[in-house]
Amino acid sequence: MVSRAEFERLANLDTSKLSDIERAHRFYYILMAGWGGELNYPRFQTSISDGGHGNRLIGALKYLRQRIEPVYERLQKVIIENLDWKACFDRYDRPNTVMYIDPPYPDNGCNYTLNG
Repeated sequence: MVSRAEFERLANLDTSKLSDIERAHRFYYILMAGWGGELNYPRFQTSISDGGHGNRLIGALKYLRQRIEPVYERLQKVIIENLDWKACFDRYDRPNTVMYIDPPYPDNGCNYTLNG
């Protein structure tokens, strides 16, 4: 079931008190039941003309297993870190390692506190 009340309840939770599973549930619900996938500014999606009968979450749940299984399989050998780049290189750099390092973009005018 998709409801505005559940959407707002999840949007207003203190995420620091949630388990990883609870945060994942909150993330997916807000992403699929809202406009634009904005966790910092969640807005409940309603529409009578989008083909989803007012909400993408209903259609998304039907295919959830097919969408998540490839991600689960791919992430089995992935390490996600939040380290300074030098510490990350020192820890993981090897001849057979592929790294994606997303740098900050200080001169692009983006406010990462609000839009990150």
